[in-house]
Amino acid sequence: MVKVRATIHETSVETSIFPDKNSASYLLPLKASVRKAARVAVGDIIRIRLDVIA
Repeated sequence: MVKVRATIHETSVETSIFPDKNSASYLLPLKASVRKAARVAVGDIIRIRLDVIA
């Protein structure tokens, strides 16, 4: 896992991304409260800024 700050629109949260062997990429889980604050719904295409936290 990699600790990151994820920013969606004006909403930022410190969380972690997790490696996914099936897709050879990373997954970013977002809690419902974060999705609500960022006004994000299922099926939306969004831009996310990820900053690695050292």
